[in-house]
Amino acid sequence: GPLIGGLLANFFDPRYAIATAICLQLLALIPLFQTAEPVKTKQVIRFRGLPWRRHTRDFISTAPFSVEGYISIVFWPLFLAVVVIPNDIYAKIGIMAALSTAFSLLAVRIIGTMIDESKGGLLLRSGVIINAGIHFLRPFVTSFTGAVSINLANDPVTAAYRMPYMKGVYDASDSVPGYRIAYLAVMTIIDSFSKFIFCLFALVMSYSFEGRELFAILFVSAGVISLGILVEKFPALRT
Repeated sequence: GPLIGGLLANFFDPRYAIATAICLQLLALIPLFQTAEPVKTKQVIRFRGLPWRRHTRDFISTAPFSVEGYISIVFWPLFLAVVVIPNDIYAKIGIMAALSTAFSLLAVRIIGTMIDESKGGLLLRSGVIINAGIHFLRPFVTSFTGAVSINLANDPVTAAYRMPYMKGVYDASDSVPGYRIAYLAVMTIIDSFSKFIFCLFALVMSYSFEGRELFAILFVSAGVISLGILVEKFPALRT
């Protein structure tokens, strides 16, 4: 997918890649609409009564979790396009994404098995720390080869902490009967608000810095912020 989209955008027009993605998403709706889903009507989302204190660490860890992912998905490709490899950027990012995705897929089964063997907490802590180190290295990338190396290292490490984290989130939401949607809504609100705040921070920094220096500040900030994920205390990762 990333490879085909990158080649379409690079050798034809980015609009063709976007149009192809839209068509594929529309086709994906066909099997989705053919499956039965349980539906309950006339429900009211209640936030009063949600055990806030018990899940305080969940909510706090969501902000660094969201910001770290946003940096990798949005600012990292932007850095590559603006500073590192401005020529044939669509094709090169497509190649990188395809390679790193294939590499991470090989690691997903191993990671899933370790989570099932109650090693999710260890994976999360190790993944967060290593991932922070990778963020610190991003500003020093100066070539396509360096960018590929960062991606190949980053994707499996990202999966190593994100998979157990999401297991913890959904287990925690199931532990509050009647408040599952409220719990996930709070997580989503924090997710969006934290990204908004980080974008404001990036905007303010852009008035004083530019180019590699600006992105270095953002990546180092992301590395430090991402360590905040470690405040989580999901019971599912400790049983």
